[in-house]
Amino acid sequence: MRQLKVIGWMAGLLLLWVALASLSAGLPTPQAARADSGPLVVSETPSSTPTDTPPATDTPTPTEDVPATETADAALRTVVFRRTQTATAATATAIAAETETAIPPTLTAAAQTQTALPPTLTAAASAQTPLPTSPAPEDTPAPGPIVVDPLITKEQNLELAKVGDEVLYTLIATNPNSISIDEVSTSDTLPRQLDFVGASTDQGQFTFDAGSNTITFLIGTLGPGQRVVMTIRTRVNALAQPGDQLRNAAIINVGPAPRGTSNVVVLTLTPGSVPGTGLPPDYSSLFTWILVVLAVLTPPGLWWWLRRAQPAA
Repeated sequence: MRQLKVIGWMAGLLLLWVALASLSAGLPTPQAARADSGPLVVSETPSSTPTDTPPATDTPTPTEDVPATETADAALRTVVFRRTQTATAATATAIAAETETAIPPTLTAAAQTQTALPPTLTAAASAQTPLPTSPAPEDTPAPGPIVVDPLITKEQNLELAKVGDEVLYTLIATNPNSISIDEVSTSDTLPRQLDFVGASTDQGQFTFDAGSNTITFLIGTLGPGQRVVMTIRTRVNALAQPGDQLRNAAIINVGPAPRGTSNVVVLTLTPGSVPGTGLPPDYSSLFTWILVVLAVLTPPGLWWWLRRAQPAA
């Protein structure tokens, strides 16, 4: 009977050793347990905190009669306890690793939140800083009427004249605008072959400069559409030579500045009576003319006399 107990006890120890060896060879490492994608089945663990040293069990002494069944049960409970303890540690390690791995995204989100703050601050600063506004457009004055220069035309009563003839010039100043023009004047410089006799105007007054032979009409203000007629009377003097052409034009001014020129009129001089030279008559020329007349009249007069002297048949 004692021998059977010893054999059972030894068989239990051998079975325990085999179980421990199998357990050591089949348990996964923490890295393998973490890489294991399958579900981990954890059996119920005792409420007490597991330690590396298993709790003491009632190991039968060789002198006691311990049944082989109890020894095998004790060995199996020890194996299950160690495997549960190892699985629990691996699970804790995997959870801790996954927790540590999940933390950086949280920190990254926090960093992104902190990085996103400057636009908010910039927006706040922009809200506090007033944006520059464009100045209000100034009222543009309405365009006024377009003003053009006044006009002037010139006419004459003769196209051909001889010494002593009187020539009459007519000047017409016109304001083509819808508004008045101030300080209007006209001027006309006569050729040296013409002597100034007189002048007249519908408005204003005139002056004559004998040194330059120029007549100036001071009109003043020309109303909208108004026209003023001026006349100049002249006479052809002895300086005129037949065939000369006297060209003349008038100028219109606004203030001191000239603003336009009239059309050009042309007067052509023709021969007239020959002026006296102050020398005595040349009688030799008169005798010549008498001889010419006698030479012309003598032949017909002699023929007429001879015919009357013949007796009638």
